[in-house]
Formats: sequence, structure tokens, C-alpha cells
Amino acid sequence: MVFGTSFLSFHDLTPQLGVLWASPSILDVLGYKPEELVGVNTTDLIVPEDLPDTSEGINENIKNDLAATQIVNALRHKDGRPIRLVHVFTTCYDFVVSCSSMVDAPGHHCKLIS
Repeated sequence: MVFGTSFLSFHDLTPQLGVLWASPSILDVLGYKPEELVGVNTTDLIVPEDLPDTSEGINENIKNDLAATQIVNALRHKDGRPIRLVHVFTTCYDFVVSCSSMVDAPGHHCKLIS
């Protein structure tokens, strides 16, 4: 795997993982300005086929107070196309902290936007 552009985000502890904050680099990855995503349910951005496994991983992390969890899934870009990402996240007090990075899947190429 090749890691490309990354962003940080904070989420509430609801099952939908509402976005509390996102770093400006989310624009390069998903096409959204950070303020466009505040209050949005993260689960609404996850492609449907990845939602069950993603939800299970998130719930396990929160329930078992794990130091960190890594999940690979696809989120929908603002233009509708799926963007494959690896997320490393942990629960910190009453919110989730996540670092998400683009993944180069076979046959696809990530581009760094400078």
C-alpha cells in the first residue's frame, strides 16, 4: 500500500460518529471544506458495502477502550466517487480521534495535491 494525503478528524460517540472537527487537508482528500462536515454523520459518508465491518470495528474500539484501531474502507468524495482510506483512531475521553490516509488500491493511483 502507498499512503498519500491524510487528514485528522474528531467525532462524537454516537453510533453515527458525528463530525466535530476536521483538519483543512480533508479538502484535498474528500473535496469538502472542514466546516461543511461539522455535524455530518460519518456513517453517511461510508460506502454501503463497508458500513457493517466499519461499524463493528468502531463499536469494538469504544466498548473495549482499545488503545487504537485500524480500519480500511471507502468514503464518498464530494463528487460521489469512493475514496479508499485507512483510518487509525482511538477514543479520547468523550470523542473519537482519527487519522485517515488515502490508500493506493491495486489498479488505482493516489495523487498528492499540493
